[in-house]
Amino acid sequence: MVVDHARCSIVLSFLSKDGRAHNARMWIDSGNPDWIISERFAESLGLDISDPSVENELWGNVHLAEIPQARIGKMKLDIENVPAVIPVGQGPVFPGLAVEGNVPSTLLAKYDVVLDYSKSKFTFGRQGTLKPKGRRVEGKVNSKTGILDVESNIAGIRCNLALDNGASFTLIDEELIGKVTSVKPGIPQIKGAIGLANMFGAQRERNAALYQIPEVEWGAAGFKQVGCMAMPPSFSEWYSKKTARQVGGLIGGNVLRDYRVQVNFKDQTVFLEERGSRRPHDMDMVGLALRPQPDGKFIVVDKAGGQGSPPEVEIRDGLVAIGNVELQGLTLGDAVDLLRGRPGRKRRLRLSRGERELEVRAEVVRHW
Repeated sequence: MVVDHARCSIVLSFLSKDGRAHNARMWIDSGNPDWIISERFAESLGLDISDPSVENELWGNVHLAEIPQARIGKMKLDIENVPAVIPVGQGPVFPGLAVEGNVPSTLLAKYDVVLDYSKSKFTFGRQGTLKPKGRRVEGKVNSKTGILDVESNIAGIRCNLALDNGASFTLIDEELIGKVTSVKPGIPQIKGAIGLANMFGAQRERNAALYQIPEVEWGAAGFKQVGCMAMPPSFSEWYSKKTARQVGGLIGGNVLRDYRVQVNFKDQTVFLEERGSRRPHDMDMVGLALRPQPDGKFIVVDKAGGQGSPPEVEIRDGLVAIGNVELQGLTLGDAVDLLRGRPGRKRRLRLSRGERELEVRAEVVRHW
Protein backbone atom coordinates (compact mmCIF):
# COMPACT_ATOMS: atom_id res chain seq x y z
CA MET A 1 0.00 0.00 0.00
CA VAL A 2 1.28 3.45 -0.90
CA VAL A 3 0.31 6.37 1.35
CA ASP A 4 0.54 9.67 -0.49
CA HIS A 5 -1.07 12.90 0.74
CA ALA A 6 -2.84 10.84 3.46
CA ARG A 7 -4.54 8.82 0.70
CA CYS A 8 -3.95 5.11 0.19
CA SER A 9 -3.61 3.13 -3.01
CA ILE A 10 -3.03 -0.54 -3.82
CA VAL A 11 -2.37 -2.60 -6.93
CA LEU A 12 -5.19 -4.79 -8.21
CA SER A 13 -4.97 -7.28 -11.04
CA PHE A 14 -7.77 -7.22 -13.62
CA LEU A 15 -8.67 -9.86 -16.19
CA SER A 16 -9.32 -8.46 -19.65
CA LYS A 17 -11.74 -9.85 -22.21
CA ASP A 18 -8.93 -11.77 -23.91
CA GLY A 19 -7.89 -13.44 -20.64
CA ARG A 20 -4.76 -11.41 -19.96
CA ALA A 21 -3.99 -9.91 -16.55
CA HIS A 22 -3.52 -6.15 -16.25
CA ASN A 23 -2.19 -4.60 -13.05
CA ALA A 24 -3.30 -1.12 -12.03
CA ARG A 25 -2.91 1.07 -8.97
CA MET A 26 -6.25 2.02 -7.38
CA TRP A 27 -7.11 4.63 -4.76
CA ILE A 28 -8.89 3.16 -1.71
CA ASP A 29 -11.98 5.32 -1.13
CA SER A 30 -14.42 4.34 1.60
CA GLY A 31 -16.53 7.43 0.85
CA ASN A 32 -17.39 6.71 -2.78
CA PRO A 33 -19.78 3.89 -3.81
CA ASP A 34 -18.94 4.23 -7.53
CA TRP A 35 -16.13 2.15 -9.01
CA ILE A 36 -14.47 4.80 -11.16
CA ILE A 37 -11.88 3.72 -13.71
CA SER A 38 -10.29 5.70 -16.52
CA GLU A 39 -11.47 5.26 -20.08
CA ARG A 40 -7.96 4.42 -21.22
CA PHE A 41 -7.72 1.57 -18.71
CA ALA A 42 -11.22 0.34 -19.60
CA GLU A 43 -10.09 0.14 -23.22
CA SER A 44 -6.97 -1.81 -22.27
CA LEU A 45 -9.26 -4.35 -20.57
CA GLY A 46 -11.38 -4.58 -23.71
CA LEU A 47 -14.53 -3.43 -21.91
CA ASP A 48 -17.46 -2.64 -24.15
CA ILE A 49 -18.00 1.12 -23.95
CA SER A 50 -19.66 1.47 -27.35
CA ASP A 51 -23.14 2.05 -25.92
CA PRO A 52 -24.29 5.67 -25.58
CA SER A 53 -23.04 7.27 -22.38
CA VAL A 54 -25.35 8.12 -19.48
CA GLU A 55 -25.39 11.16 -17.21
CA ASN A 56 -23.77 10.87 -13.76
CA GLU A 57 -24.31 13.48 -11.02
CA LEU A 58 -20.59 13.91 -10.35
CA TRP A 59 -18.84 12.73 -13.48
CA GLY A 60 -21.03 14.00 -16.31
CA ASN A 61 -21.16 11.57 -19.23
CA VAL A 62 -20.07 8.06 -18.23
CA HIS A 63 -20.13 4.53 -19.59
CA LEU A 64 -21.16 1.60 -17.39
CA ALA A 65 -19.46 -1.77 -17.79
CA GLU A 66 -18.93 -5.06 -15.99
CA ILE A 67 -15.33 -5.97 -15.14
CA PRO A 68 -14.74 -9.70 -15.77
CA GLN A 69 -12.48 -10.34 -12.77
CA ALA A 70 -10.31 -8.53 -10.22
CA ARG A 71 -7.78 -9.86 -7.72
CA ILE A 72 -5.58 -8.58 -4.95
CA GLY A 73 -2.58 -10.85 -4.87
CA LYS A 74 -3.98 -14.36 -5.28
CA MET A 75 -7.35 -13.47 -3.76
CA LYS A 76 -10.24 -13.21 -6.23
CA LEU A 77 -12.52 -10.32 -5.30
CA ASP A 78 -16.30 -10.46 -5.20
CA ILE A 79 -17.19 -7.76 -7.72
CA GLU A 80 -20.75 -8.90 -8.41
CA ASN A 81 -23.13 -5.92 -8.57
CA VAL A 82 -20.21 -3.47 -8.55
CA PRO A 83 -20.15 -2.12 -12.12
CA ALA A 84 -17.41 0.13 -13.38
CA VAL A 85 -18.26 3.78 -13.96
CA ILE A 86 -16.08 5.12 -16.78
CA PRO A 87 -16.02 8.90 -17.30
CA VAL A 88 -15.84 9.82 -20.97
CA GLY A 89 -12.38 11.14 -21.83
CA GLN A 90 -8.86 9.80 -22.19
CA GLY A 91 -7.21 11.78 -19.40
CA PRO A 92 -6.61 10.64 -15.82
CA VAL A 93 -9.78 10.44 -13.75
CA PHE A 94 -8.02 11.72 -10.63
CA PRO A 95 -5.33 14.23 -11.66
CA GLY A 96 -2.56 14.41 -9.11
CA LEU A 97 -2.94 10.76 -8.09
CA ALA A 98 -0.90 8.08 -9.83
CA VAL A 99 -3.91 5.76 -10.22
CA GLU A 100 -6.25 4.40 -12.89
CA GLY A 101 -9.30 4.43 -10.64
CA ASN A 102 -10.55 3.71 -7.14
CA VAL A 103 -11.57 0.87 -4.84
CA PRO A 104 -15.14 1.89 -3.87
CA SER A 105 -17.04 1.49 -0.63
CA THR A 106 -19.44 -0.97 -2.31
CA LEU A 107 -16.50 -3.35 -2.81
CA LEU A 108 -14.79 -2.69 0.53
CA ALA A 109 -18.05 -3.41 2.39
CA LYS A 110 -17.99 -7.05 1.26
CA TYR A 111 -14.89 -7.65 3.41
CA ASP A 112 -13.09 -6.89 6.62
CA VAL A 113 -10.39 -4.39 5.75
CA VAL A 114 -7.33 -2.98 7.50
CA LEU A 115 -5.50 0.23 6.63
CA ASP A 116 -2.25 0.34 8.57
CA TYR A 117 -0.91 3.73 7.57
CA SER A 118 2.36 3.62 9.50
CA LYS A 119 3.32 0.27 7.97
CA SER A 120 1.88 1.08 4.52
CA LYS A 121 -0.03 -2.19 4.74
CA PHE A 122 -3.52 -3.02 3.45
CA THR A 123 -5.45 -6.18 4.24
CA PHE A 124 -8.58 -7.61 2.60
CA GLY A 125 -10.16 -10.41 4.65
CA ARG A 126 -13.30 -12.47 4.31
CA GLN A 127 -15.97 -11.16 6.66
CA GLY A 128 -15.36 -12.35 10.21
CA THR A 129 -11.84 -13.66 9.57
CA LEU A 130 -9.73 -10.76 10.88
CA LYS A 131 -9.15 -10.60 14.62
CA PRO A 132 -10.12 -7.16 15.94
CA LYS A 133 -7.32 -4.98 17.32
CA GLY A 134 -7.69 -1.61 19.01
CA ARG A 135 -10.48 0.53 20.41
CA ARG A 136 -13.93 -0.52 19.21
CA VAL A 137 -16.08 2.18 17.61
CA GLU A 138 -19.71 1.40 16.80
CA GLY A 139 -21.07 2.75 13.54
CA LYS A 140 -23.88 2.41 11.06
CA VAL A 141 -23.40 1.21 7.47
CA ASN A 142 -25.62 2.15 4.55
CA SER A 143 -26.43 -1.25 3.06
CA LYS A 144 -26.54 0.12 -0.50
CA THR A 145 -23.37 2.23 -0.54
CA GLY A 146 -21.23 0.55 2.13
CA ILE A 147 -20.39 3.91 3.71
CA LEU A 148 -20.10 3.92 7.51
CA ASP A 149 -20.90 6.79 9.87
CA VAL A 150 -20.40 7.17 13.62
CA GLU A 151 -22.25 9.11 16.31
CA SER A 152 -19.94 11.96 17.30
CA ASN A 153 -19.61 14.85 19.71
CA ILE A 154 -17.78 18.13 19.09
CA ALA A 155 -17.72 20.53 22.07
CA GLY A 156 -21.00 19.09 23.33
CA ILE A 157 -22.67 19.28 19.92
CA ARG A 158 -23.86 15.92 18.69
CA CYS A 159 -23.67 14.86 15.06
CA ASN A 160 -22.75 11.91 12.85
CA LEU A 161 -19.45 11.85 10.98
CA ALA A 162 -18.67 9.43 8.15
CA LEU A 163 -15.49 7.37 7.75
CA ASP A 164 -13.90 8.57 4.51
CA ASN A 165 -10.28 7.57 4.06
CA GLY A 166 -10.46 8.75 0.44
CA ALA A 167 -10.60 12.37 1.61
CA SER A 168 -7.15 13.62 2.60
CA PHE A 169 -8.69 16.12 5.04
CA THR A 170 -11.59 16.14 7.48
CA LEU A 171 -14.68 18.04 6.28
CA ILE A 172 -17.33 19.46 8.63
CA ASP A 173 -20.49 21.45 7.96
CA GLU A 174 -19.88 25.19 8.39
CA GLU A 175 -23.05 25.61 10.46
CA LEU A 176 -21.80 22.94 12.86
CA ILE A 177 -18.40 24.66 13.03
CA GLY A 178 -20.18 27.94 13.76
CA LYS A 179 -21.80 26.35 16.81
CA VAL A 180 -18.46 24.91 17.92
CA THR A 181 -16.62 28.24 17.65
CA SER A 182 -19.33 29.97 19.67
CA VAL A 183 -18.67 27.48 22.47
CA LYS A 184 -14.88 27.34 21.91
CA PRO A 185 -13.77 30.81 20.77
CA GLY A 186 -10.19 31.28 19.66
CA ILE A 187 -9.92 28.09 17.63
CA PRO A 188 -6.96 28.37 15.20
CA GLN A 189 -8.07 29.22 11.67
CA ILE A 190 -6.48 29.42 8.22
CA LYS A 191 -8.01 31.01 5.15
CA GLY A 192 -7.13 28.89 2.14
CA ALA A 193 -7.04 25.13 1.51
CA ILE A 194 -3.35 24.37 1.93
CA GLY A 195 -1.50 21.22 2.98
CA LEU A 196 -3.67 18.11 3.19
CA ALA A 197 -6.75 20.33 2.75
CA ASN A 198 -5.50 20.88 -0.80
CA MET A 199 -7.26 17.74 -2.04
CA PHE A 200 -7.65 18.48 -5.75
CA GLY A 201 -7.62 22.27 -6.01
CA ALA A 202 -11.34 22.15 -6.81
CA GLN A 203 -13.58 25.22 -6.76
CA ARG A 204 -14.99 24.39 -3.32
CA GLU A 205 -11.46 24.47 -1.84
CA ARG A 206 -10.75 28.03 -2.94
CA ASN A 207 -11.00 30.61 -0.15
CA ALA A 208 -11.92 27.75 2.17
CA ALA A 209 -11.83 28.21 5.94
CA LEU A 210 -9.76 25.68 7.87
CA TYR A 211 -10.08 25.13 11.62
CA GLN A 212 -8.15 23.17 14.22
CA ILE A 213 -10.72 21.74 16.61
CA PRO A 214 -9.28 20.78 20.03
CA GLU A 215 -11.13 17.46 20.28
CA VAL A 216 -13.64 15.35 18.38
CA GLU A 217 -15.35 12.37 20.02
CA TRP A 218 -16.01 9.77 17.33
CA GLY A 219 -17.98 7.08 19.10
CA ALA A 220 -15.68 5.65 21.79
CA ALA A 221 -12.60 7.21 20.17
CA GLY A 222 -11.23 10.68 20.78
CA PHE A 223 -9.21 12.70 18.26
CA LYS A 224 -7.10 15.68 19.36
CA GLN A 225 -6.27 18.83 17.38
CA VAL A 226 -8.39 17.91 14.37
CA GLY A 227 -7.78 20.00 11.29
CA CYS A 228 -10.94 20.39 9.23
CA MET A 229 -12.38 22.37 6.34
CA ALA A 230 -15.72 24.13 6.68
CA MET A 231 -18.19 22.98 4.04
CA PRO A 232 -21.53 24.52 2.98
CA PRO A 233 -24.72 22.78 4.18
CA SER A 234 -25.36 21.57 0.62
CA PHE A 235 -22.31 19.30 0.95
CA SER A 236 -23.67 17.54 4.06
CA GLU A 237 -27.07 17.22 2.40
CA TRP A 238 -25.47 15.60 -0.65
CA TYR A 239 -23.17 13.34 1.36
CA SER A 240 -26.05 12.21 3.60
CA LYS A 241 -27.70 10.64 0.57
CA LYS A 242 -24.88 8.04 0.74
CA THR A 243 -24.96 7.38 4.50
CA ALA A 244 -27.35 5.53 6.80
CA ARG A 245 -27.96 8.69 8.85
CA GLN A 246 -27.74 12.43 8.36
CA VAL A 247 -24.10 13.44 8.73
CA GLY A 248 -22.42 16.70 9.60
CA GLY A 249 -19.24 15.82 7.75
CA LEU A 250 -16.55 13.17 7.60
CA ILE A 251 -13.32 12.07 9.22
CA GLY A 252 -10.55 12.08 6.61
CA GLY A 253 -7.02 10.87 6.12
CA ASN A 254 -5.34 13.67 8.12
CA VAL A 255 -6.81 12.01 11.23
CA LEU A 256 -6.88 8.36 10.17
CA ARG A 257 -3.20 8.26 9.16
CA ASP A 258 -2.24 8.20 12.85
CA TYR A 259 -3.96 4.83 13.30
CA ARG A 260 -4.24 1.26 12.24
CA VAL A 261 -7.83 1.34 10.98
CA GLN A 262 -9.79 -1.92 10.84
CA VAL A 263 -13.34 -1.90 9.50
CA ASN A 264 -15.66 -4.86 9.95
CA PHE A 265 -18.50 -3.76 7.73
CA LYS A 266 -20.79 -6.69 8.52
CA ASP A 267 -20.66 -5.84 12.23
CA GLN A 268 -20.74 -2.08 11.49
CA THR A 269 -17.68 -1.50 13.63
CA VAL A 270 -14.29 0.21 13.36
CA PHE A 271 -11.24 -0.71 15.45
CA LEU A 272 -8.60 1.97 15.95
CA GLU A 273 -5.08 1.34 17.19
CA GLU A 274 -3.04 4.52 17.63
CA ARG A 275 0.41 4.37 16.08
CA GLY A 276 1.88 7.50 17.65
CA SER A 277 2.75 9.01 14.28
CA ARG A 278 1.16 12.45 14.68
CA ARG A 279 2.72 15.24 12.64
CA PRO A 280 1.72 18.42 14.47
CA HIS A 281 3.57 20.78 12.14
CA ASP A 282 2.62 19.65 8.66
CA MET A 283 1.11 23.11 8.14
CA ASP A 284 4.64 24.56 8.25
CA MET A 285 4.78 25.47 4.58
CA VAL A 286 4.59 28.06 1.85
CA GLY A 287 0.90 28.96 1.79
CA LEU A 288 -0.10 27.94 -1.72
CA ALA A 289 -2.90 25.67 -2.93
CA LEU A 290 -2.36 23.83 -6.21
CA ARG A 291 -4.52 22.23 -8.86
CA PRO A 292 -2.99 19.31 -10.77
CA GLN A 293 -3.71 19.36 -14.50
CA PRO A 294 -4.39 16.35 -16.76
CA ASP A 295 -1.02 16.91 -18.44
CA GLY A 296 0.80 16.57 -15.10
CA LYS A 297 1.44 20.28 -14.57
CA PHE A 298 0.29 22.38 -11.59
CA ILE A 299 -1.34 25.77 -11.30
CA VAL A 300 -1.78 27.98 -8.22
CA VAL A 301 -5.46 28.28 -7.33
CA ASP A 302 -5.36 29.83 -3.84
CA LYS A 303 -3.07 31.48 -1.31
CA ALA A 304 -3.35 31.26 2.46
CA GLY A 305 -4.16 34.55 4.15
CA GLY A 306 -1.58 36.62 6.01
CA GLN A 307 2.18 36.32 5.86
CA GLY A 308 2.08 32.79 4.45
CA SER A 309 1.04 34.04 1.01
CA PRO A 310 3.96 35.01 -1.22
CA PRO A 311 2.89 38.39 -2.68
CA GLU A 312 4.87 37.78 -5.89
CA VAL A 313 2.80 34.69 -6.71
CA GLU A 314 -0.48 35.21 -8.56
CA ILE A 315 -3.53 33.01 -8.81
CA ARG A 316 -3.40 30.97 -12.07
CA ASP A 317 0.40 31.03 -12.17
CA GLY A 318 1.86 27.71 -13.20
CA LEU A 319 4.20 26.24 -10.57
CA VAL A 320 6.96 24.67 -12.63
CA ALA A 321 9.57 23.79 -10.01
CA ILE A 322 10.33 24.02 -6.30
CA GLY A 323 14.06 24.27 -5.72
CA ASN A 324 15.71 21.98 -8.24
CA VAL A 325 12.71 19.64 -8.52
CA GLU A 326 10.55 19.85 -11.64
CA LEU A 327 6.90 19.27 -10.72
CA GLN A 328 5.42 17.96 -13.95
CA GLY A 329 4.45 14.32 -13.49
CA LEU A 330 4.67 14.35 -9.70
CA THR A 331 1.67 13.53 -7.54
CA LEU A 332 -0.13 16.35 -5.74
CA GLY A 333 1.17 14.91 -2.47
CA ASP A 334 4.76 15.16 -3.70
CA ALA A 335 4.28 18.76 -4.85
CA VAL A 336 2.62 19.88 -1.60
CA ASP A 337 5.32 18.17 0.46
CA LEU A 338 8.00 20.19 -1.34
CA LEU A 339 6.31 23.37 -0.03
CA ARG A 340 6.83 22.22 3.57
CA GLY A 341 9.86 22.95 5.71
CA ARG A 342 11.20 24.67 8.79
CA PRO A 343 9.54 28.04 9.51
CA GLY A 344 11.68 30.93 8.33
CA ARG A 345 13.40 28.92 5.60
CA LYS A 346 12.97 29.96 1.98
CA ARG A 347 11.66 27.93 -0.95
CA ARG A 348 12.73 28.84 -4.47
CA LEU A 349 9.68 28.74 -6.77
CA ARG A 350 9.87 28.77 -10.56
CA LEU A 351 6.60 30.03 -12.04
CA SER A 352 5.12 30.33 -15.50
CA ARG A 353 2.96 33.36 -16.22
CA GLY A 354 1.71 33.72 -19.75
CA GLU A 355 4.66 33.27 -22.09
CA ARG A 356 7.38 33.89 -19.54
CA GLU A 357 8.95 32.20 -16.53
CA LEU A 358 10.01 33.91 -13.32
CA GLU A 359 11.58 32.89 -10.06
CA VAL A 360 10.60 33.99 -6.54
CA ARG A 361 11.73 33.08 -3.05
CA ALA A 362 8.90 32.31 -0.61
CA GLU A 363 9.10 31.86 3.14
CA VAL A 364 7.94 28.77 5.01
CA VAL A 365 5.42 29.81 7.67
CA ARG A 366 3.81 27.96 10.59
CA HIS A 367 0.10 28.41 9.90
CA TRP A 368 -1.00 26.76 13.17
